[in-house]
Amino acid sequence: MLQEEPIAETENPKMEGYTSLRNRLLPSILEILSFNKHHPYPQNLYEVDDVVVLDSQSETRARSIRRLALVQCHSRANFNEIKAAFLSILENMELKAEIIPTGWDCFIEGRRFTAMADGEPLCWAGEIRPEVLNAWGIEMPVAAIEFDVELLHKNVKH
Repeated sequence: MLQEEPIAETENPKMEGYTSLRNRLLPSILEILSFNKHHPYPQNLYEVDDVVVLDSQSETRARSIRRLALVQCHSRANFNEIKAAFLSILENMELKAEIIPTGWDCFIEGRRFTAMADGEPLCWAGEIRPEVLNAWGIEMPVAAIEFDVELLHKNVKH
């Protein structure tokens, strides 16, 4: 599961189901996979959208960040496959990053990493833990990665 952390909440929402703003894209894609079980595999999905993170330095105490999430869902989805996608993106964009063998709790220990660029987290990746997949009712392995698009762009050699 993802570690609980404070998130941005809305005041006076128009709809009761929309009281908070998402701080990660990955849960939304896992939800889509849970609805797509009747479709054939492999299922490789991506989403590019804004998330909202708390920021005590901002006037509103929150700021939007553009993120890119990719998931690979099929019987042989694994850490090596998502890491290869990550390395391919870095190579094609001529970027360098330090890979740290740690990351979000939703990823399997030893099969996850955080990539750092200029001392900031560029992405989080790994194989999704079986208990997370079970919680979503997903029956196939899932490997995933979520990038900070703004940091990707900032580090591209122009």
